[in-house]
Amino acid sequence: MPTSLKPWLPIVLSDTENGCLSQLYKFLDQNDQKLDLTLWEQTDQKINFLFKSYVNTIVDRNSLPNISHLICGWGDFEYEGGSITDKLADFIFYKDGKPYIKQCDPEGDFHPWQSFAYMVMAGVDFQKKIVGTHSLQDVVSNSIRIQKDKGEELGHLLFAFASVAESDWLDHIFYMNEKQYTLQEMVRKAIYAHEYGGFEVCRKFHLSEGLCAISARVPAFEKFKEEAERFLDGQTKMVDFILIVLEQILSEKSQISVIKSLRDKLVILDYFENHIYYLGHAIENACFGLINGFTMEKRQFRAITRAINIANSFLSDFGLASISFLESFLSLGHYRRAVTLFTKLNDSTVEVEGQRIGLILTTNLKLTLQEYTVDLKSLKGKPGLKPEIVSDAYKDYFLYFDTEYDILPKLKSIIEHTDLQDTNIVLKGGFKHFRRYHPAEWPRSVHYEILQHKNKTIGLEIHIEDQRYQSLYPVLERLSTKLPELCMKGKVSLDREWYSCGRLKIDYDLDVPNDVIVKDFLRFIGYTETILAQPLKAIT
Repeated sequence: MPTSLKPWLPIVLSDTENGCLSQLYKFLDQNDQKLDLTLWEQTDQKINFLFKSYVNTIVDRNSLPNISHLICGWGDFEYEGGSITDKLADFIFYKDGKPYIKQCDPEGDFHPWQSFAYMVMAGVDFQKKIVGTHSLQDVVSNSIRIQKDKGEELGHLLFAFASVAESDWLDHIFYMNEKQYTLQEMVRKAIYAHEYGGFEVCRKFHLSEGLCAISARVPAFEKFKEEAERFLDGQTKMVDFILIVLEQILSEKSQISVIKSLRDKLVILDYFENHIYYLGHAIENACFGLINGFTMEKRQFRAITRAINIANSFLSDFGLASISFLESFLSLGHYRRAVTLFTKLNDSTVEVEGQRIGLILTTNLKLTLQEYTVDLKSLKGKPGLKPEIVSDAYKDYFLYFDTEYDILPKLKSIIEHTDLQDTNIVLKGGFKHFRRYHPAEWPRSVHYEILQHKNKTIGLEIHIEDQRYQSLYPVLERLSTKLPELCMKGKVSLDREWYSCGRLKIDYDLDVPNDVIVKDFLRFIGYTETILAQPLKAIT
């Protein structure tokens, strides 16, 4: 039922914008909306063909936030003889022998429990899923140290906790910047952040998702349900504002001032991808709200339906041909999770009191969430994207992110060198300026890198990126004095401040021949890997 608390809405509309909203509501109240499922199937197929073209590049980045968003958007799909969630094994660390994933850390989740939340959205069974040699449930239960202390960061954690927590987890103690918090203290911290905090973390959509999930699924927190519903209602209205922008773009009498002012208030600018990002998050939030027993106004359900149809037509006609998939897959992933779920829930909705829509889900929730999982093997042929000239009709309304991800030429020529290719050294990473080498028995946070610096040098480096291994730094110091004896052609130096742990560097000017750099890289690894292996083994 609708909350009795004061509505939450993060923007204030002008009289003109309120007039547009009233016109939209009048139209929606009088006209039912129907999803164009054929259009969605066509759009989804194009999205998935793009996904298939770039999935290896994204996985090669060896980044947990990137892999998490693949799971969010395309499910726990088959990959390299297993499933994509198997890749989480690369990010498991140990404390007192217990497996965990680092939180708010470059070597783990960017936001607390982000990967776990997206696996919940994908219908992954945490009890049955084995990551490395551990159940996913064990990994989650030990991932309790968060290297930030802002409540804005807690949405994913609360969402995942509500779905996977066992009964004795309610007494869990979490650590935010080493300060202890009970779960109830974190819920209150999240509510305060939703009311008064900043919007940097996905415009607070995940905060809404998390608060709705934990207040609906965990009886001890049911007392916060009315607050959660208040936030959910306000977030769902964001679809209305995006829909007004899209309707104005389609209108022969479009009001440019309305388009601009709403974009400014939503902070989406003119970028096409931002509109998809906003819709994806808002609709995803609304869908999980329904799943968790909340309701929405009938007109908002119709607004979502209409917004999806328009967004799909834009994506299919010109959007997917104009965007950079590597720049946009996070937005498209949330959008795909949202729309596939909305189409599935569409037939299970019922009208409840006060012109509101609720949900009666008669199927198994995990199976329902799993149905959108992409099958890469079934995607044959080409996506059939139309030429970019189609976007000319909308060139006055949209911009597109144009980020170049091609590896830097000098670095590319080095890592493709025959002498390096003929070794068993596997370089990981999908970014333009570096690649990593992880020896098989080494922890992830101690590794080699070959990279092209902004100061126009090539670096061969050993990185220590976890304070658990900072005792290795004296070994790097000793190695730095020995490397010149190997007749290395680069400049050897140490950086004690790197991750407060340290790194060893050998820098080469860009005009140094590739043969020389590759030869030194192989000698660098051959000499240092054996020396570091013993102290590493003693620590791990």
